[in-house]
Amino acid sequence: VLVDEGTIGDENHPFHLHGYNFHVVAMERLGSETTVEEVKALDAAGGIRRKLKNAVKKDTVTIPDGGYTIVRFTADNPGWWLMHCHLNFHSELGMVAVLHVGQTSDLPPVPQGFPKCGNFAPDL
Repeated sequence: VLVDEGTIGDENHPFHLHGYNFHVVAMERLGSETTVEEVKALDAAGGIRRKLKNAVKKDTVTIPDGGYTIVRFTADNPGWWLMHCHLNFHSELGMVAVLHVGQTSDLPPVPQGFPKCGNFAPDL
């Protein structure tokens, strides 16, 4: 459940998740400065209807200003995946996170000679 509390300004947020496509099962604009608690209460009261059959599949979706978007996906692609607002300056405001799926043993081996932090600079 992705909620825009409307505190940054009156604009929608294009949310993007790397490594996955997700189903968009609900979306609604409630009003300015909607809180996470208000969305939770609305859901607990049965006020959010989810479209679970034939829900559209995307990797980027809008979170309405003062509203919510609910996405659903199976986290079956191991790795470290960035999820963020596509308005880049919003990353500085905290609208970015890393989703860790699986264990290190689930990842493919690192290729022989693959650069590591600090050893990628060419000799001059």
